[in-house]
Amino acid sequence: MFGNKGKSNIGVEFIGLCYENNVKKESLEEIFQEAVELGQTDLIFNAVDSEMNKPYQKAAKHGNAEALEWIVNKWNEHKIDLDIHDVDDHYYTALMHCCVKGYCGVETRDSEDANRDRLACVKILI
Repeated sequence: MFGNKGKSNIGVEFIGLCYENNVKKESLEEIFQEAVELGQTDLIFNAVDSEMNKPYQKAAKHGNAEALEWIVNKWNEHKIDLDIHDVDDHYYTALMHCCVKGYCGVETRDSEDANRDRLACVKILI
């Protein structure tokens, strides 16, 4: 699916997937396995977007509980420190994004669904 990403692109591709509120863990696993094969898992674990969001922050910000849970489990599996107190360049933590901002796109989804997704993210983070 992702096919031979350049060294600088695989982390960008991964964090881009975390933005999509309908991305499935299989898609995350696929790009992660490609990074493993290329010896570039550091680009996944250290990926940040233009606002300094890490993958788990991006998933939480956009209410993607499935992606967030996959990320937390994968980081734990590889003994990568995931500090929920990390802030983006707006000084928001992942939990703050869930509680204050919610996830972007709420106006296009049933608010009950959005609230359920946000609550699921909060439960994962705490």
